[in-house]
Parts: sequence; C-alpha cells; structure tokens
Amino acid sequence: MTKLLEEIREMTSALDRQVGGSHYKDMAIQPLEYIMANKLDYCEANVVKYISRWRSKGGVEDLRKVKHYVDLLIDSATDSLDKLLMPLTQRIDPTIDADALDKLDEGRKTETIDKDGNI
Repeated sequence: MTKLLEEIREMTSALDRQVGGSHYKDMAIQPLEYIMANKLDYCEANVVKYISRWRSKGGVEDLRKVKHYVDLLIDSATDSLDKLLMPLTQRIDPTIDADALDKLDEGRKTETIDKDGNI
C-alpha cells in the first residue's frame, strides 16, 4: 500500500503517466498536448499520433495508418467540396439526372404563355 501511495503522489497529471510504454512521455511535446491545443478532429489527431510515434513504436505500420487517415481526410474534403458544387436538386435526390433537368429548364425558358394562359 505504501508503494501505491508513493506512486500516486509522484503523479501530477495524466500526461505524466503513460500506459504501455514511454514513446509519448519521452517527447518534448506530447501528441495529445498538440492535439488538444489545436482542437484537431479524430482523423487529424490520429495523423499526429501515428507520425509522432512511428520510429519508437509501430514502425512502417504506423506510417500506413498515417496514410490511411490522410486519405480519409482527403476523401472527406473532396466529398464536401463536391457536395457544395453539386446542384441543389442532386443534393436532395442524387437519382435526379442533372442533364435531363437542364434540358427541361432550357425548354421552359423558350416557351411563352399568351394572355389566355396558352403555351
């Protein structure tokens, strides 16, 4: 029990202890500190985590994980941009054929209605 109390007293914060190694504790700035200070999302945080530890823990496998999370970020950013550029009708119902709608709109633009409501 005395040893446990001594260990508890030595711990000043959660950053001072690490479960499963010392690959983060030995860094000048722990990835978690950087992640929290910069309010990174899940994928961004994993990029920082894995790139920071690859030499001391996971090796090439960690680099593959970095690549995977970067690919997810690219897909997400591209998908978001594509959705912004997509016509509103397709955002609502992706099965709508944009070309068919354009032709329909073009046809409507050339039609005129007389005073009796005839086309």
